[in-house]
Amino acid sequence: MKKLFIFLLCLGWFGVLEAQNIWTDLLNPYGLIGVAANDDRFYSGAYYDETLYRSRDFGETLEPIYDQSNVESSEFLINKQGRIFVFNDHTNKIWYSDDNGDTWNVQPNGIARNYVDRMYSVSNDSLFICSNNILAWTLDGGGTWNETTLPFLDDDQTCIGLLADRAGNVYVGNTTGIYSATTYDMTQWELKAESEYMRQMELDNEGNIIVAETNFHNFIYHNGVYFTGRYTIAVSDDDVVFTIQRLGQAHNILLYSTDHGEHFIPVGEYIYSWASGPQREELYMCNDQRLYTMGWYYFQSYEWIPLYYRSTLRADEIVNQSRQFAPQGAEWYFHVLSDGPITEPPFYYVRYSVTGVEEVHGHTCSVVNDDQYVYQENNVVYWYNQTKDAFTVLYDFNAEAGDSWYCDVAECTYLVTVDSVGYIVGDSYFDISYRRQHVTAYESDGGTDPIFEGWIIDGIGYDKGLFPDELTCYGGGNDSGEFCYIRCYYEEGNTTMLYHYGEYSCTFIPDAVSENTESPIKVYPTPAKDRVVIEGIDPAKVQVYNGLGQVVKTVRDANEISVAGLAEGVYLLRITDTEGKKHVARVAVKK
Repeated sequence: MKKLFIFLLCLGWFGVLEAQNIWTDLLNPYGLIGVAANDDRFYSGAYYDETLYRSRDFGETLEPIYDQSNVESSEFLINKQGRIFVFNDHTNKIWYSDDNGDTWNVQPNGIARNYVDRMYSVSNDSLFICSNNILAWTLDGGGTWNETTLPFLDDDQTCIGLLADRAGNVYVGNTTGIYSATTYDMTQWELKAESEYMRQMELDNEGNIIVAETNFHNFIYHNGVYFTGRYTIAVSDDDVVFTIQRLGQAHNILLYSTDHGEHFIPVGEYIYSWASGPQREELYMCNDQRLYTMGWYYFQSYEWIPLYYRSTLRADEIVNQSRQFAPQGAEWYFHVLSDGPITEPPFYYVRYSVTGVEEVHGHTCSVVNDDQYVYQENNVVYWYNQTKDAFTVLYDFNAEAGDSWYCDVAECTYLVTVDSVGYIVGDSYFDISYRRQHVTAYESDGGTDPIFEGWIIDGIGYDKGLFPDELTCYGGGNDSGEFCYIRCYYEEGNTTMLYHYGEYSCTFIPDAVSENTESPIKVYPTPAKDRVVIEGIDPAKVQVYNGLGQVVKTVRDANEISVAGLAEGVYLLRITDTEGKKHVARVAVKK
C-alpha cells in the first residue's frame, strides 16, 4: 500500500452515546487531511485510489482535485494561511494550491529525496521536511532548498516531531529528546529536553512545546517544554490542549486542559471504540478549530476500514461546555462511616442513580432516586425544594473563589461561598482531573458557624452527599458521620468509572460488623413480618438499609416501623435518638 502521511489517525470505531453531543460522522471513509478557512474539507484516498479530494458539504460528496496515481510516496499539509502542500515523489517536488485546490502550482526546485516523514510550514514561503535523518528546508517558496544531516539520528531513524516558528527556531523530536537549532545555523543542534518515548509535539502561542509522552503519567516542565503523559494531543489557537483517553476496552472520552496539559478534564459524551481494533487514539485540530478523529471498523471481510468523525463544536465552544450533571444512567456511590456503635471498616455505602426524566414547573428534570429533581442551565444546577415548591441553586460550576449563592433547604436559607478553586484527580490510572470548588455554607441571617463545608466537583456534585437536606438542619447535619466521601461515579454506557476515591470499591461492605453492646436499644420481633418496635430510646430518625447499603425507608419521630412492603432479608436500622446519639440494630424480615 502506498505510504501516505495523514495528520488524523484515531484507531477505534466511534458511535455517540447519550450525553452532550459533540461528535458527528463525516459520511465517508476517506482520510481527512485538513480544513480550509472557507470550511472546505480535504480528504485522501490513500486506502482506495490515491486521489486528493475536496468536499464543500461536510464530506457528503467529494470531488477529485489532485491525482496521485503514479506516486509511490506522498505527504499532505495545510498551513495556517490555508496553502495546501503536496509532496510528489514522482518529481520530488512540492505542489501547492492557494485557492483550495482549484488550481495548482509547482515549486521551481525539488529535493533529492523520494520519501517524506514530516512536513511543517510557518508561512507560504517556508517549508521544512524530514526524510529519515535528513532535514531539508526552503525559505523562499522552493527557489532554494538546503539539507543537513541530523547528528542525533542514525541512518535508519527519522524524526517523530517537527516544528518551527517565525523567529527562525526549528525543533526536531525523536524518542530520546527534543533538539533545537536556528535557520541561521542548522548545523548546531542542542538538546532542549530529554524524552523517554515521545509520540507527538505541538507549539503554543507563547513558543512553548507541548509533548505527548506515553512512558509516564506525570506532568513535567523543563526548559520551555511541557511533557504530558498522553498518547496524542491537539492544541487550539487559544492554547487549549485536547486529548483522547481510552477508558477500558470499549469507550473513549475527550479531555481538555487549560494549563499546558497538567490537568485534563473530561467533556462531552463517550465515543465507542471498537474493542478489537488497533489500540491507539489520535486527534487533529484543523484550521476551523474543530477536532477530527479517525476510527477503524472491522468488516467481515477481515479488513479494517477507516471512518472519520468531527466535533460539532469548535475548541472554544467545547471548553465552555460543562459536563452535564446527572445525565441519564449516572450513578454515585458514597462511603458511609459511623462514629458510634459501628467500628472500622465502614459497614455500608449509599448509592444514588438517575431513575428518569420528569417535567417540574416547566423544567425538564433528571430524577434521582425517584424523589429528587434537578436540572442544569448555563452550568448552574437547580434543585427542587419540595417544602417551598420551588427550585433553588444547588451548584454553580461557574463560580470562582469569593463568589456565593443562596440555597433554600426546607424552610432554611443558606449562603454558600466558594473559598477556593482547584483540581482533583478523579481516577489516577487514567489521570482524569476535575475542577472543584471548596465551599462553606452559613445561615443567611449572618450566622458565623458553618452549617457544612466541603468540595463541589464539576459535573459530579458535593463530595459528602448530593443534596443539602442531608447536610443541614433538615437532615440532621453531616456531623452524624453518614456521608464520609464519594467513592465512585459512573455514567451509563461507560465500562470504567470516571471517578474513584479512597481504598474501597464502590460496593464494599465488610463481612462482619461490630455492634455497640452497651446500647440500651431493643428491636423486636425478629424476624418480623409486618412491623418492628424500638424500645429503650426515643427515636428522632430511623433509616433502614438493605444488604446493598441502600436506604429503603426513613421514619421520623416514631418507635414503630412498618416492614410490610420490604422484601425478605436482613436489614440494618440506623437510629438517631432525640439526644443526637447514634444506634444500630439488625432486623430480619420474613413473610
